[in-house]
Amino acid sequence: MGPRILLVTLLGTILLTTSVGARPVRKSSESLNRIPVGIVEGFYGRPWSHEDRISMIRFLGEHGFDQYCYAPKDDPYHRRKWREPYPPADFAKLTELVRACQKYRVTFVFAISPGLDIEYGSAKEFDLLMEKLRRVHEVGVHAFALFFDDVPSSFPHASDLKRYASFAAAHADLANRMYAKLKEWDPKNSLIVCPTEYYHPDSTPYLRELGETLHAEIPIVWTGMGVTSQFITPEDLLRIRSSIKRKPFLWDNYPVNDYDAGHLYLGPIRGRTPVLSLNLSGYWANPMNEAEASKIPLLTIADFFKSPDSFDPEESWRRAILTVGGKRAYPYLRTLADLLANSFLSGDEGRLLATLAGDYLNAPTAENFASLNLYLDDLLKLDEQLARTLSNKSLYRDLKPSLKKLKRHASNLKLALAIDQLPTTAPEID
Repeated sequence: MGPRILLVTLLGTILLTTSVGARPVRKSSESLNRIPVGIVEGFYGRPWSHEDRISMIRFLGEHGFDQYCYAPKDDPYHRRKWREPYPPADFAKLTELVRACQKYRVTFVFAISPGLDIEYGSAKEFDLLMEKLRRVHEVGVHAFALFFDDVPSSFPHASDLKRYASFAAAHADLANRMYAKLKEWDPKNSLIVCPTEYYHPDSTPYLRELGETLHAEIPIVWTGMGVTSQFITPEDLLRIRSSIKRKPFLWDNYPVNDYDAGHLYLGPIRGRTPVLSLNLSGYWANPMNEAEASKIPLLTIADFFKSPDSFDPEESWRRAILTVGGKRAYPYLRTLADLLANSFLSGDEGRLLATLAGDYLNAPTAENFASLNLYLDDLLKLDEQLARTLSNKSLYRDLKPSLKKLKRHASNLKLALAIDQLPTTAPEID
């Protein structure tokens, strides 16, 4: 491999390994525009700590978000052990989350995901399901969600094959019975359903039947035209609304990173039509496994819903970095965030690095070499500078793996740059 090829290869490495280029304290006085807007802790992998959740709920309340949906995929009592009550210590922590939501005026949404093995038509199973919800209701929860995402495509019990003509029929029946029981407990109670086909570019028999048979007051979750959606347009919203016979409840899979663990997505929200809130029944962002780092893109989502017509992603992003990282750390955090801005939404990562490297590769002058080399020196010092200036230690914890990776690749790139400066021909020997 020649020096120039090595340099280009390492440049690609530093961008693609700090980011990824492929798919997969007061309540704000401003409302986030007409509909409930919140987050769903709905990712796979290590769930957030209890402290992370309390901090996130406070953050949501301070920045105008309305909802926090508790639905971590790897909480066994949410999904695999849905029949079993939470152990006392776990239930005490769940109750603390409910109290925190009440304190910060955020609606706590309790989600349960029984679709892996439930017998849909069983009265006993239904009673177990409602008992799980009843205990949470008794500590002040009024908003519930029933998730059928990522479940087998066939009935796990033969009895349901005889009872139901389709999956949609079983899902609508269970949800409708749940909804009726919740309303019997308290008219204020609500239910949201996440279907098995939670994204689709076109109408499907499952979605059409679910839309026709599910109670009209139960919102249906939709993630857009794909599991992750680069764009959501008015036309997309009209198509799904026609299919499910109601406005969709958007589960926006940004900035979630469970499908690419280790990569942080710190860029702003993009690609969402300004008329989004007019065509939705609600909105959840799905954050990253790294709770504190998630707050940077989440703040841009809050800005979008406050002023969708005048939303400026770049300006919102700069404010978010300053808010989460603080004034002292801002220049260093901005540098790192620029390298971690890439996602399915945009390929904007590492714009300064790409510019400096492009200038050098096109014209390897002493001036262009010095500019690129100086920037790489700055990257090598970034970990130390953020450790010194970031008062938000939880954020530094989330950033540390990316900083270590960045330091390694910046060092390699400096070496490749030095090699590229070596003479290309050997000196003549007399």
